[in-house]
Amino acid sequence: MDTFELAGQWWLPESPNERKIGLIKYSDEDGFTLKIPFGNLGNLPHSTEVGERVPILLGILINGNNVTLVDAVMTNMKLNFPGAGSEEYKSLLGFIGSIESESNPQIKQLQVNFSHLRDWVGLRPGKTKMVEDNETLISIDYHYEPPLETELTVGDGWKIRLRHKADTTRFSMKGFWLMHDCNLILDLDEPLQFDKVEERFLIPLWQFMSFCIDRRTHIQELKILPFGQTNWIEVGRSQRQSAISGDFLMECNMLLSMQQISNRTDEILRRWIEFKGDERRAISLLVGINNDPASFYSDLRFLAASQALEAMSRVDANENELPDDEFERRFSVVLNSLEDSKVRDWAERKLKYANSRNSSDLLRDLVINIGDYVSTLAPNRQKFLSDIRDNRNFYTHRDDRRAKRILEGSELHILTQGLVCLLKASVLRRLGFSQEEIPNLMKDCEGCLQWQVHVANQYSQNIAS
Repeated sequence: MDTFELAGQWWLPESPNERKIGLIKYSDEDGFTLKIPFGNLGNLPHSTEVGERVPILLGILINGNNVTLVDAVMTNMKLNFPGAGSEEYKSLLGFIGSIESESNPQIKQLQVNFSHLRDWVGLRPGKTKMVEDNETLISIDYHYEPPLETELTVGDGWKIRLRHKADTTRFSMKGFWLMHDCNLILDLDEPLQFDKVEERFLIPLWQFMSFCIDRRTHIQELKILPFGQTNWIEVGRSQRQSAISGDFLMECNMLLSMQQISNRTDEILRRWIEFKGDERRAISLLVGINNDPASFYSDLRFLAASQALEAMSRVDANENELPDDEFERRFSVVLNSLEDSKVRDWAERKLKYANSRNSSDLLRDLVINIGDYVSTLAPNRQKFLSDIRDNRNFYTHRDDRRAKRILEGSELHILTQGLVCLLKASVLRRLGFSQEEIPNLMKDCEGCLQWQVHVANQYSQNIAS
């Protein structure tokens, strides 16, 4: 949603029958900030304390738009002599275009536009026709024809469509390009509350776009259609901006463009939306560390990457060394062979989790599942996996007794990037790409290729294990 600053009339829960004049500002970085005068200036009493939460703030702006601010916090109060002052509220989420009696409305449709969505789609809604009037005069006729709406994928009780937008009011090529945009539209068979839609669909879609374009994306436009209503409501929310949101993103900068997966978009997007449990946790960590590398200290970024890899290694894994019945048999044999009750109690505690395979074994299975790409990424695979294990143990416990080969500085950063590359390759496998496809996909992404070179140099075959 675009940045704005407007005056309006507001109603607070503490005094629902009284109008209060206030000024509201919105930006993607800060969300909503509402300043309301009180005392002599506003001719209204002040009653809210700093830090107090207000579930809903309702307002009507001078442009006629209705506003609902959700879960606002009173962050500041200024009192000027002889008693005039102002209250300041902040909210990270607001609905523009409707007065909502609930902070969590039920919706049946959602439309969203992400930065770089049109670059990811890669389609151009225009045609040119060259007409020769005579030998000296050539005119070019521009036709703006958006591609037809596309159904991207269908799930159980939902579907996602791609809709193109084009404006014919400008006739330069630059103007034409800027007028083209896209929206993703979510249709629900049954209404869901906004927070459920956000958790189940909106956040996964944002993560999908970030994964595909291999960098941060942000929501440029978000609208919802509440259940039983016909007018769309614009939603504003606080979020971090993309570093290069205004630049054109080429296909070589992406991990997956829509052109690359055009005949598999349905399957890939549906799989992504339906990820849950360890898959979803691993992807959330991956997108976070890939989007904001500067927001993590190097050791914490490594820990987040190793936790994501560990979560991904558990997906569909056989986490037991023995079948349950065989382990129970051996467990009983050991306990029954011990006569000393103290020794038997001690052995029972120690053997309780003895059937669980360790994280190193699960990681080796994940690496085997990825295929030959791992040998390209780290020719000295044994050293690479050993560094992952040893540094994960050290940075988790900060215990010198666990220290073997501890990396710091650039070496730790390169190891972390190796983990990130492993995670991306593992996610590609979960999306249905074959072992043979993964090396080419990773090589064709400029960012992945650059880090692949650094990791391969650090873990070349010439370096002793």
